[in-house]
Amino acid sequence: GDRKHFNQNVRSSGHFLAVVAGGPRSAAGSSAAVSVARRGGQEIARAEVMYAADFEQSLDGWTPVFDGTLIEPDEHTAYSGMRSLKIRSVSPASRLSSSRQFRGWDLAAFPTIRFAYKIPKGVPVGMRCKTLFGDWVALGGTAGESQEGAEGAAGPLLVDDGEWHEVTIDAGRAVRTVLPGVAVLSEFQYFTHRDIGGEKAFWIDRFTVVR
Repeated sequence: GDRKHFNQNVRSSGHFLAVVAGGPRSAAGSSAAVSVARRGGQEIARAEVMYAADFEQSLDGWTPVFDGTLIEPDEHTAYSGMRSLKIRSVSPASRLSSSRQFRGWDLAAFPTIRFAYKIPKGVPVGMRCKTLFGDWVALGGTAGESQEGAEGAAGPLLVDDGEWHEVTIDAGRAVRTVLPGVAVLSEFQYFTHRDIGGEKAFWIDRFTVVR
């Protein structure tokens, strides 16, 4: 198979973060508290989960950000279950960006993002989250994705090798490092800073926001 159990944990890093101002607007969405997710094959207790998506039945609230990007369930590849979420460009002007909006994402209660991903070689993918004040905090991405506005390295690095990986991100620490007074987020995005210039795609699965 093409799956690698590659666990990226960046809880201790305070050097990989930066504010990115003036991000694009995306369509309105609503958050949905999900009672149970799975962590390493074990169920996570209800109180630990703010949001969990496995994309088996729907897009789970994800929307494209820019014209030229399409998001769709994919039955041909998945980290677990039968489907994953495919994010692909349908025009050269696409920025390969997708968003999940939330109502009152409490960072103190739910600081951790976990997901599985598969990114083909050379496909640029970045990550960021948005505060209620409209500020963007970069959370890293692939080596080929510019982290404009970042000071020093911008990580964690997502691996673009066409295999499935898992990543864990301490979003609470990321935000506190650059915006200590911010306690609530409103959005998470995958994005690129530029038009990608062709048809490209990547996949995510088992996306959770937990304690």
